[in-house]
Amino acid sequence: MIVLLIWSCSNKNDKNKLEQTDSKEIIIDSAKANNSNFDIKKLEQSTISGQPCIEIQEFVEEIESLGWIPDTSRLNKIRIYSELNRKQIKYFNNRPFYKIDFENSDLFTSYNYEHIRIVSDSAETENDSANNYYRSPIEITFDSVDIELFRNAKSIWAYYYRKKDAVEWISDGIIKQWEFDNSKNAELAMNQIQKAGSIMYFNTMPFYYRIDNKVIIFYTRAMAFSYDQRKLFEKFKNKNCT
Repeated sequence: MIVLLIWSCSNKNDKNKLEQTDSKEIIIDSAKANNSNFDIKKLEQSTISGQPCIEIQEFVEEIESLGWIPDTSRLNKIRIYSELNRKQIKYFNNRPFYKIDFENSDLFTSYNYEHIRIVSDSAETENDSANNYYRSPIEITFDSVDIELFRNAKSIWAYYYRKKDAVEWISDGIIKQWEFDNSKNAELAMNQIQKAGSIMYFNTMPFYYRIDNKVIIFYTRAMAFSYDQRKLFEKFKNKNCT
């Protein structure tokens, strides 16, 4: 009896210890919270939907010290990067970002483009109106694009930058963010848009990166500017690679 009583009390104490361990309150050390490696504000901002991610906001601030600046007045004067809505500018981290409507996006514009169809010389198809053409490579490329996936994107934002001291030969570019419901959809979208990128960004070198549910694209309007952009993209990727 004494042995059983001791065993029962021992089990009860162990159970109480286990329950106390399982229900232990998680406490965040305020000293760690102030540390740059445990930046609560950054964590909160990175999870906010419908705006440029904190990684982009911090990056565009960083590249200003390298001579890459925003320039809203230049975009208002010249017709470049037409998908950027000059009337929908919003400032994040004191820098101008352009909200892009899906219907005005370069993806949707390219998708809806009336492609030239080449008439076939084949006798087998010359009397068949439904097949009396060869499908263009552009059409075939966009077969792999689920346009509804992009239509349902939560938001599209872009940041325009240019070389500060340039006068005549002004290197510039865009950092664009597509935000989706989840990381799986973002991964699907990135695979699809990479295939269509050769059409949308013809004769340039676009660069792609994904952070959680966001697809980020670095692109420009001329191949010569793509070399500058590659350096910036590599800097961004290395900074955010985990």
